[in-house]
Amino acid sequence: MPPRSCRRLITLAVAFAAMTVSVARADVITTIPAWNGSQAVGAMSNQPGAVTTIGQTFTAVSPNLNVLNSFTFVVRDNVTTPAFDFLAQVYQWTGTGITGPALFSTGPLSVAGQAYQPTTVNTGALNLVNGQQYVALFTALGTTYNVSSMSLGSVGSGTGAAYTGGKLVYSDAQTFTALTTNTPPRWNFGGDLGDLAFTLAFASVPEPSPVALAAVASVVCGVPVAIRRRLKARKTA
Repeated sequence: MPPRSCRRLITLAVAFAAMTVSVARADVITTIPAWNGSQAVGAMSNQPGAVTTIGQTFTAVSPNLNVLNSFTFVVRDNVTTPAFDFLAQVYQWTGTGITGPALFSTGPLSVAGQAYQPTTVNTGALNLVNGQQYVALFTALGTTYNVSSMSLGSVGSGTGAAYTGGKLVYSDAQTFTALTTNTPPRWNFGGDLGDLAFTLAFASVPEPSPVALAAVASVVCGVPVAIRRRLKARKTA
C-alpha cells in the first residue's frame, strides 16, 4: 500500500481533476446578446456598385481561441423572393484588407425570409496563428445575379463597440481580385461601424482527466516505494 502522503496526493489529484474536467468546453466570442434586434448594416448584393462583402475581424488568442469551429452572423433577406445567395469565407486580415487565398470557403449558401435569423457556418477545426487577425465574411461575389439584397445585424459604434479584438468591415469590390488585392482601397472600417452581431465558436481545450492525473500521482509515488523495496531486498540477500 502506498505511504499515507502518496495516498493523499492521489486523492487530491482525483479531486482536482474532477473539478477542472467539468469546465472543459468550447470557448466563444459573441456580441449577439448585445444586439438590439434591429440595428443592421447593409444592404449587401452583387448588383453593380453595391456593397458586395461584409465581415467581422477578430484576433486569434492561444490556447483557447485559435482553432475556429464555426461562425454565426444574424442576417435577413431584404426582398420576399427569391432567396439571397452568398458565400462564407475566412481570410487573414492585414489591418487594411485581406491577404492570401481564402483559409476557408463554402459553396453557394442562401437565406430567405425578411425576419432576422442566425446563420451558422461550420469551418471544421480551422487552425489559426496566435496573435494574428482574421476576418470571417459573407460575400455576394461568385454567385448568380441577385435582385435581392441582405442585411446583417450589427452592434455598438466607435468606442462603444462590443468586441475589442476586431471590427465590422465591408467592401464594394466587384471581383475577387479587387477584394483580395485591395487595389484601389476597397475595404471600409473604423468610425462608428462597431461590430456585427456575431458568434465565433472555437475548439475546446481538453482538461486532464481524473484517471490520468491519478495515474501520474501513482507513478510519482510508486518510484520511491520501488526503490525502498529494492534496497530492502539487497539487505536481506
